Amino acid sequence: MTLKSFEAIKVEDAAHLVWKTATEVNASYFEIQRSADRKSWLPLANISAIGTPNMSYTDGAPFAGENFYRLKMLDYDDSFSYSTIQNLKFDLGFAINIFPSPATEVIRLHTADWSRVMLVQILNSEGKTFYKSANKPVQEVNVRLFHPGLYIVVIKLDNGQELSRLIAIE
Repeated sequence: MTLKSFEAIKVEDAAHLVWKTATEVNASYFEIQRSADRKSWLPLANISAIGTPNMSYTDGAPFAGENFYRLKMLDYDDSFSYSTIQNLKFDLGFAINIFPSPATEVIRLHTADWSRVMLVQILNSEGKTFYKSANKPVQEVNVRLFHPGLYIVVIKLDNGQELSRLIAIE
């Protein structure tokens, strides 16, 4: 598979990704990936390589702050390559992103201004506390000993505001 171009375009509060291919011999599909730190990549979608030279995907829920995007291009013989990395920044007010979901070992919390976070708490679906941060909340929580299921992550800010996010743990 030969990639001609890959772009990330900011359209209001969404990231519109467009790419063009020159050839798609033995091409299987494109895996669109996003990262907040260029280290942990999350798959957003898989799009079949159908021989169309112009393709696109819209990420309607980008992280607040930095968003890095890349394509993983996979062939039928299981070989793959990556596109260049594209970057967009979104100012969505105070927002926090928690990833990966589902998580198996750790969850990472990402926000543009971590200094405003006063408390991080993780509750199971019955409201039982499984984790509560100390005086200085950390941005990475070990969840290896959590039972598989859905959990609620509650973040308390310096102004008293509370944000909550649902996360799956395997």
